[in-house]
Amino acid sequence: MATKKTTTILLAVLMALAAAALVWAAPSIEPTQPSTMTYVGNSTIGGQSGIEQSHQRGYIHYVNIDESAPTQKWKAYVGNVTGEFALQDASGNAIYDWNIATITGELYATKEAPTGGSGRFQGGIPDWTAVTCANSTIVYDEESQFNHTAAEEDSLRNTFKNGNNFNLTSFYAGEKLVTDSTVIGGEAGGCFGAYMNKNNTDQFTNWQEVMLTDATYEDEGAGDYDYDVIYATLLENNVYGFDSRLYDFQILLPEVATDGATTVTTYYFYIELT
Repeated sequence: MATKKTTTILLAVLMALAAAALVWAAPSIEPTQPSTMTYVGNSTIGGQSGIEQSHQRGYIHYVNIDESAPTQKWKAYVGNVTGEFALQDASGNAIYDWNIATITGELYATKEAPTGGSGRFQGGIPDWTAVTCANSTIVYDEESQFNHTAAEEDSLRNTFKNGNNFNLTSFYAGEKLVTDSTVIGGEAGGCFGAYMNKNNTDQFTNWQEVMLTDATYEDEGAGDYDYDVIYATLLENNVYGFDSRLYDFQILLPEVATDGATTVTTYYFYIELT
């Protein structure tokens, strides 16, 4: 009887240890690198053909010109999301999977290289446990890094605004709740964000994009210490986008505005489906 009792106790202890191991080994739920990201194409406005004008000599001709000039400070990505939820091992083998019928979640973009970056690209994979909204200091530093002139209409600070100009819908970045009042340093005024156009029209509901940081602070060159920035757009589900077509995401990203600049900024994308 003593042997049976000892065996029972040992089994109970082993089961408890196994259960504890499963708890401690549980992976955190965070945004991940997309399985695939396929480039489809691009579009912009403008052309090299001149507009013909021919009028009678001897007169002063009054002319009004309207132009939608392509900005040199920004680029954008739009598209759709497909995929599945799956319970998988490290090799991608699924014990069960579910097709996603309704898209919800966020798409993130950061200029910080996961490995091997330097200068302003050295931040690494974001620390999702520390994600919060960027404050005005971070926004203005980011603007300076991209050489945006603050007073110009398409500068970063005139694009991403807070207060009455933007009201963020709360969401989870991994397991971290982000709200319109969770701004690094406790700065008042809310998160800095923007609404992308819908049907070629300004609007204030869908297509929210917000500037975040994971509070990583580092020397980005020549003693210039700045916080890493993450651009996040809330996924929509088959909603009309800027050109009256249906999309799941629209994201606007800053570019170097230096005259004659030939380099482009590489961004690293992460996605979280909820």
